[in-house]
Amino acid sequence: MINILKTEDTRLQDVNEEEILAANIRFHRAEAEVYDIRHGELFNAFTQRQLRKIIKKTLTFFHKIPEMQAKREILALDCGAGTGNISGKMLMEGCIVDAVDISQEMLAVMGAKFKSKYDGRYRLINQDINSFLSSKESKDYDLIAFSSTLHHVPDYRITFSQAIKVLKRPGIIMVLHEPLPKERTYIGSLSTAIRKIDRFVWKYKGKILRKKGLKEPISDMDAYLTDFHSRTGGVNPEAFLQLININGGEVLQYSENSENMRHCWSAWLDNFLSLRKDGYHLVVLFR
Repeated sequence: MINILKTEDTRLQDVNEEEILAANIRFHRAEAEVYDIRHGELFNAFTQRQLRKIIKKTLTFFHKIPEMQAKREILALDCGAGTGNISGKMLMEGCIVDAVDISQEMLAVMGAKFKSKYDGRYRLINQDINSFLSSKESKDYDLIAFSSTLHHVPDYRITFSQAIKVLKRPGIIMVLHEPLPKERTYIGSLSTAIRKIDRFVWKYKGKILRKKGLKEPISDMDAYLTDFHSRTGGVNPEAFLQLININGGEVLQYSENSENMRHCWSAWLDNFLSLRKDGYHLVVLFR
C-alpha cells in the first residue's frame, strides 16, 4: 500500500500502486490530444522560456567536466515524457533522447510533433517509469529529466533512487516543475488576486481558443489519483536532498518558483516580484 504522506482525505488512504498507474493511463489517454493547450501553467511563454534556460544551462555543466568534453552527444532519458515538452528542448540542444511514458496516447502526440524534425534521434518507450528504470542493468544515461512527473508516480523517492542507479558518472538529474509541500508554499495576497484574474481569463476567454475537448470524461477519482502527491502534500525536496547526500551528489541549481499561473503575464509577475512559491526546480550532478 502507498503510505508515503499522511492525508485526511479518505479517498486517498490505503491506495495501491496499481490504482495510481491505472488512473494515470486513463487520465492521460483522455487528455493527450489537448494536453498542450489544457496546461497553460507549463506551456505559457514565460514558463517555456525558463525551462529552455534551465536545460541549456544544465548542458553547459557537461562542458566543464573533463570526462565529458570529448563526448559529442548526450544520451538523455525523459521520464514521464508526455507530449515531449522537455524532450523537444533536449533534442533542440543536440541530445539523443529516450522518452518514457505510461501513456501511449501522449507518446503518439510527441511522435507526431517531432518525427519530421528529429526522426532517428529519439526513441518512444511506452512503459511505467519504475518498471523501466528497475529493468535497466547498466548505467546508460548522461542526463535524466523529470518534469511535472514525480507527483504522478506512486513513490517518488523510489523513482529518484532508481534514476540514480542507471545514471552514468559523471551524470546529471533534473527535477523540474514539481509542487512544493504545503508547509513550504508561500502565497502573497497580490498573487491571490492575480491568480483569480488569470483563472478567469483562462476559463472564459480561453474557451474560444481551446475548442477541442477531452477525448473522454475524467472521473474525480482518476483526477485525484493521477495527481496523488499534489493532493497529499507535494513532492518534498528534502527527500531528494537526503538521497543526493547518500549517493555523493552535488546540487548545481535549486530554485523555488511560482508555477501555477496559466498566462505569460501572470507567471512573469508572480516570479519577478516573488509573490508566490509553490513549485521548484532541482539540478544535481553525480560524479
